[in-house]
Amino acid sequence: MKRLWLAVLLLASPVMAEVPFSTAFSGIWHGVGIQVDAQDWPMELRLSPDGAAVEYASLDCGGTWDYLRMDEAQILAVERITYGLEECLDGGLVRLQAYGDGMLLYLWFDNNSNPVAAAVLIEGAMRMENYDALLRLTLEAVGKGFVKGPEGADVSVGEIKT
Repeated sequence: MKRLWLAVLLLASPVMAEVPFSTAFSGIWHGVGIQVDAQDWPMELRLSPDGAAVEYASLDCGGTWDYLRMDEAQILAVERITYGLEECLDGGLVRLQAYGDGMLLYLWFDNNSNPVAAAVLIEGAMRMENYDALLRLTLEAVGKGFVKGPEGADVSVGEIKT
């Protein structure tokens, strides 16, 4: 009788499979990105298992992501700018991963694998009144070495807290 109950419990309990990152984090995300030249900008990301769409409203550009690799921990994608090509670079590599409690860390690399931009994203549509707080979150995540200093020092990613 005990074996029967154990079998019933095992069949009735859901199987916990690893969920792909894009499924686990589907929805609208926003944050403030910062580049190595210290330029900052708001961004909004619509993430789904079928793809991603990104908008950089203040830069008047946006596009989609072609997923290269995805697992339960991260997405690697190529960003394809579909409008505003004169304002934004096309073809950068994007890495998106979980960060902290309920946030995402977005990293953008150029064609030479150099880190160019980063952002910490939170769930929901962009609210400009949170701009400064979101910028501080991103700055804390990338550390001081990411942003070019006033002396024009060389740039590096520094320590990314994951």
